[in-house]
Amino acid sequence: MTVTTETGLPIMDRSSHLFVGPWKKERGHACFTCFTSYLTSNGSNLASILDHELRGPGERDCEIDLDGVDLHSFINRVLVIDKRSWSVTWKKFRKNPFCPECGVEWEEERKTEFHLTDEPHFRVKSGREISQLLKRYEEELIDADTGVGKALFRDAESNIIPMYAIEANIHDRTFYSYGRTTGIAESRNAAILELLERYSSMVPRFKAPIIASYEELVAQKKKVVPPGRYILRKPLDPDLKLHWTSCQEVGTGEAFLIPEQMMYFDNQLLRGETRFLYETSNGTALGGSVEEALVYAILEAVERDCFLVHWYTKRLPRIINQESLASPHVKGILRTLDQLGYETYLFDITLETEVPAVWVLLRNTDPDGQLHLYNAAGSHFDPEAAIFAALVEAGTSVIVYEEKLRAEKPGLSHLIGSPENVTHMEDHVNYYAFRENSGAFDYLFDRMADLERIRVEEMAPRFPFSFKGIVEKVMEHHPRVYFTDMGNELIDEMGLSVVKVFIPSLQPMTFGKQNERLNMERLEAWSEGEVEVGCEPHPFP
Repeated sequence: MTVTTETGLPIMDRSSHLFVGPWKKERGHACFTCFTSYLTSNGSNLASILDHELRGPGERDCEIDLDGVDLHSFINRVLVIDKRSWSVTWKKFRKNPFCPECGVEWEEERKTEFHLTDEPHFRVKSGREISQLLKRYEEELIDADTGVGKALFRDAESNIIPMYAIEANIHDRTFYSYGRTTGIAESRNAAILELLERYSSMVPRFKAPIIASYEELVAQKKKVVPPGRYILRKPLDPDLKLHWTSCQEVGTGEAFLIPEQMMYFDNQLLRGETRFLYETSNGTALGGSVEEALVYAILEAVERDCFLVHWYTKRLPRIINQESLASPHVKGILRTLDQLGYETYLFDITLETEVPAVWVLLRNTDPDGQLHLYNAAGSHFDPEAAIFAALVEAGTSVIVYEEKLRAEKPGLSHLIGSPENVTHMEDHVNYYAFRENSGAFDYLFDRMADLERIRVEEMAPRFPFSFKGIVEKVMEHHPRVYFTDMGNELIDEMGLSVVKVFIPSLQPMTFGKQNERLNMERLEAWSEGEVEVGCEPHPFP
């Protein structure tokens, strides 16, 4: 085709580059401002070229011959021509929720249909299917200028197991996604899948804002999750105007409104509202179907609850007999950690749901080591899969933190004996990097000989595996399970799903002592004594 200024395509001519597209054929397509928004958030050099280089003549009178290219090729794509070498690059992207023009093109509210089955499968899509899917979308997912992720790299310091990391940006927020498992390709895929989960769950993409106070919604006869279930540090002002989003109750399928902040942990980036609570990605999962995402989101919420209940109540866990382990991958990680000088403790922290939950505690025996204690947790129907997940998290992290703290630890002395200075997520790890703070674990180490022993095969659930079986078992004890479908154009097109669950009867995960939200009813139910509300910060990473 021949592109001219009369074609209807944006043409931006600069002294070194020419930009052609995109074609916003219809409402759901991206515009040129979407393109520049991605360039800006990723810190792309192309943004500087557009902003600062002298304009060329092409914007007024330009004709470009492109063989084999039709107008539809420019939907959600910009052609970048480097006039110095006449090299051509396509940049693919989606509508940007921060675009002042397209960001208000709201999508229709979705009612999610889901059907939990008794089929005994762990994953809906095979590893091969996932690899093929991610390969098809790679130019859009990872790109330094317009990608969902800016850069993907393998962490060379992780010599226990392959680990990939992705640097990404949403608006002015930089975040990282990680993938770590047995193989290089699998770890790479896992990092991209976590990226997609974060992409979907940080801000509400093209959801029409619902702004009202709780009292106003009640007066309008709307179904709202009551504020008494939010587990807040102080009661919610019923007249406070907030953004709300829809969620569904798993047991009934009924739709409810819930504060957007409880589901999208960085909604303030888009909405600009002051947060009334601190929320994390806890209970968020991506899957090959809504059902799969829902189950793994519930498993994560259960895992964090089991860990925090044991921590806050000082409940003694069962210690797992390491000789009973069968997985060669698990045994390999344990051997490597031993060679690195870490004592590894595996604890069974399963509670009433019977879904296996594991706590991995590493203690550094090197007196000159930078990281003294590190903790991780895992949950899975297969106990050894839960152990493996927690060991992978712990094993890869201690390598990174040991090196990181070598440079940073001198500047962290304000954490010694000062739990009130734990205000950010990384402070929880850094606090227990100091031997001086390890007294918080005396209740456990001093009674290690008293712990009940358990073999890994004894941890197996007594109910058969299925998505339906897991959800029903959890709901026997926690009947109210709400979830928000965080699907968007990209996730839907890829045939994936992202959901976040909120289970008000579980203990929520927070970071920073100032953000701590304690479900006292939950903790008191499992405590053998009085719950220490002012105890030291949890050690979860």
